[in-house]
Amino acid sequence: MSDGLRTTKVLAIGLGALLAPVLLSGAATADPGNHPGNGIAPIPPVAPIEAVVLARGSAGEFDIDDEATGVHLQATESTDVVMVKATVAPHSSTGWHRHAGPSMAVVGSGTVRLVEPRQHKGCTQETVTAGEAFVHPADVHDVVNDGAAPVVVYLTYFLPAGASPALIPVAPPRGC
Repeated sequence: MSDGLRTTKVLAIGLGALLAPVLLSGAATADPGNHPGNGIAPIPPVAPIEAVVLARGSAGEFDIDDEATGVHLQATESTDVVMVKATVAPHSSTGWHRHAGPSMAVVGSGTVRLVEPRQHKGCTQETVTAGEAFVHPADVHDVVNDGAAPVVVYLTYFLPAGASPALIPVAPPRGC
């Protein structure tokens, strides 16, 4: 691309297949985690996700401590900051996955549902709409678009130096 942005399109290639670890890939599984009585809405199937790396920079170690806003962010190891624009297709999910590091996410358009396993059993879900932000965990989770239009999410990852923000597909958590 001449604009300097890297775009990666990911296609779900088959039931039970794990996709190569490319930016924001997902895993298609025979069991998407829709167990009756688990307390969450059904999770739609994994679908293609488009991700564009907007910027990447080495931040090293840092300590942001702003008393006026109550923000404290600290990296005690060499850290890269990666900004990504991700588009989730209608009526689809990213598939269960984790990341090399956490991120902050801003929903640019539409509504997403963040589904995470609980420590002892079952799952929790949080719905986030356009103009709202959420902590996008490094631990196991699934991001769902239940709507009829694509959803755009802007993510700022905090990663170990040289690590990829790519999804790392995992099996559905027990009880989710």
